[in-house]
Amino acid sequence: MSQAPNATFSTRLANSPVYQASRKQWLLGSVASTRCSDRGIESGGGCGGHLCFLGRCLCSRRGDPAVACIHEHSLPETAAAAQADPAAASKLAAARVSAFCRSLPVAPGAMVGARGLRAWYLHRMPSKPFVHSEAIALFNVLHRDTCEYYEGGWGTVAIDEVRWRRAQSFEVKHQEGVDSDREAQHVAMFNAYTALRSLDLGDVLEIGSGPFAQLLPLLRMAEARTHSVTLVDPLMIKYMQMPRCRYRHGRLDGHPVQLVASGGEDLDFHDAFDTVVMMNVLEHCLHGLRVLQNMHNALRVGGRLIFSERTYDELWSQMWASEHRLPFWDVGHPISLRRATTEMLLALYTPLYRVSSPTDGDYFIGVKKAQGWPISG
Repeated sequence: MSQAPNATFSTRLANSPVYQASRKQWLLGSVASTRCSDRGIESGGGCGGHLCFLGRCLCSRRGDPAVACIHEHSLPETAAAAQADPAAASKLAAARVSAFCRSLPVAPGAMVGARGLRAWYLHRMPSKPFVHSEAIALFNVLHRDTCEYYEGGWGTVAIDEVRWRRAQSFEVKHQEGVDSDREAQHVAMFNAYTALRSLDLGDVLEIGSGPFAQLLPLLRMAEARTHSVTLVDPLMIKYMQMPRCRYRHGRLDGHPVQLVASGGEDLDFHDAFDTVVMMNVLEHCLHGLRVLQNMHNALRVGGRLIFSERTYDELWSQMWASEHRLPFWDVGHPISLRRATTEMLLALYTPLYRVSSPTDGDYFIGVKKAQGWPISG
């Protein structure tokens, strides 16, 4: 692919001038003596297979039971649902998943019957005609997601690369057939970005820009200014070949852009940006918590986070309560976080704007505080 004439294009973060400028300063201030630092770095034995996130080890069903970890119901945000023994609650969640997976037949799709399968498939894939073999294959893949990746109180936070590449292929086909990515909905839910009106956003990063970049309507509606714009997406090379890609010529509405073909999991920016934008991204990722950690690391203290994401507590509860455990996600959206994960992140920001919708999730603008979570010792 030829390089866009007005953009700096990179598939290696080390080539980024913003990265080079911030790396040395971050290394001098990083914490390396704890098992899970607030930067998400493990050392000294780490979290023992549990999830290292914002300085805390979050309980994982694959983690070492001898290593202390934080269960969802022991967090302040879920105090009403707190249990006397968080470790026992984690074991109970893991046992429930294990029992479910042991009970599955070789072909899980066979257990719902033909009528049930048809109704489920048409609900999940309303734009596609029902094909029994395709429905069976999809049902089996999604049930396997639960057995392989579900992490109890946190939802599905990470998948393997084979499953992720399948989701990425789904996403490319989807984006080829649309003109925007829920742009009008995001503008309405953010109240036309009035909280950002006429501001200087400084150095701006958008993670998971897709082909359309949610940053574009934000800049137009808010009439905001920037010093630099960096767009990051693992599918960027494919998107730039699409006629409707908004930055394919290296500019975004007159703003020259730096383009990084990378997933949010691989970002290594630290205290490098004044504004970070991420909307409707986590569902598509390889490792959702790592993306959230890297997003947080990239933003300077006092910088603005513009964030929108769905969480799936109610749908997870409905699934576990149903007879056949019918999956509510699809091939292209395998990550399904529970609300406790995003609440841990947003607690580190002073809110400027926030609304929540049962179907569309949180829409949040906030300023990064100086202090993060206490670091796990």
